[in-house]
Amino acid sequence: MTKATYALLGLSFLAAPVHADGVAKINTHYLWNSDEFDDEQSFGVALGYRSAAHAIEVELQINGMDSSRPGFDVDADLITYAVNYDYHFGQGESLSYYAGIGVGYSEPEFYTSASMQGRDSITLWQARLGVEHQLSNRLFVGAELRYQDFGRIEDNGVSFQIGSPLSVGASLGYRF
Repeated sequence: MTKATYALLGLSFLAAPVHADGVAKINTHYLWNSDEFDDEQSFGVALGYRSAAHAIEVELQINGMDSSRPGFDVDADLITYAVNYDYHFGQGESLSYYAGIGVGYSEPEFYTSASMQGRDSITLWQARLGVEHQLSNRLFVGAELRYQDFGRIEDNGVSFQIGSPLSVGASLGYRF
């Protein structure tokens, strides 16, 4: 074969379509290690696409964080919209491991002991490590460790660091 033939074969290989499945997931996370808040849970849904090694998803997450310490009585609900990218590696027949990053927008709504109500918007980022186990061709379960940084919220003279809570989570997903 000539160099031109090899070049054409290489270009056709690069232009080959990549197979990707749609993915829908529901998840729950248990948050801990937040300096100023009690341990709380979050719930979320995600939709995206996944090829053999790459996945991208859009996630809606609802976090509830409360603190009842003296002088710091706060009830915060964070509605978060995020875009996540995951790289899957170490794929076996039924197990897949991944590392991922994400960036998002959060609309916290919080109430303090002085009955002040506040709303602000913040940008968050997150890093994720997880494992997924295929139950069937379409159905899978997952476990994840997540690090999220929400930053600081201030309102009416009240300032608190949401912290960088770590969370451990579980998910149920469907590939379509």
